[in-house]
Amino acid sequence: MAGRWEPGELRGSRRVLRAPGGEIPPGDSPDRDVPRPGGGRARPRGVARDPLGARLTLKDAKTRIVELREGGEGLDFLGFHHRWVRGNTPASRHLCFLVRWPSRQAMAHARQRIRELTDRSRLQLPVEQVVRDVNRFLRGWAGYFRYGNSARAFDKITFHALVRVGGFVTNRHKRRGGYGWWVINQSPDRLGLINLNGTIVAPRPHRPWRRGS
Repeated sequence: MAGRWEPGELRGSRRVLRAPGGEIPPGDSPDRDVPRPGGGRARPRGVARDPLGARLTLKDAKTRIVELREGGEGLDFLGFHHRWVRGNTPASRHLCFLVRWPSRQAMAHARQRIRELTDRSRLQLPVEQVVRDVNRFLRGWAGYFRYGNSARAFDKITFHALVRVGGFVTNRHKRRGGYGWWVINQSPDRLGLINLNGTIVAPRPHRPWRRGS
């Protein structure tokens, strides 16, 4: 009788081949050393299985149960901070819904990357090149986080980028004080630095997550 692969059955780091409807040979169960009251086999604590049968070990430091409720702490997932809130307008005050914006870690990463792109070690580069590099990063970062309630976060990152580019201009021209700010304010397009305002696609009830307005 031909054997077949049975998802979810492993022997160490390999799958167990068994006949259709057959039992796993004795000693081949990956959970054989974990007794369970009443007989049978139990899965080791902290071990889960994915749909393909791989064993996944959950780390206690990164695994916890979070209750999404009004006034709760929320949770971070896939770069976003998610929180359950109540509407703050007369028309929406009776509604509760999920909002999301860039997490603290995502914001810290964005600031760090902008600092790297405007670091003193790059003073030999033209300002135009540095601005293009910052714009390239901002477009990619904002392209992901624009699908959320991210307006405040975008304002903070935009301001941080302006501060860093202004400081870069000041240092490159060996000036002091707010010379870089003055140059940016004199420029009709802020030296070409992109503006993230107006790029947000805010979530709406009964609308797919990544569909535009």
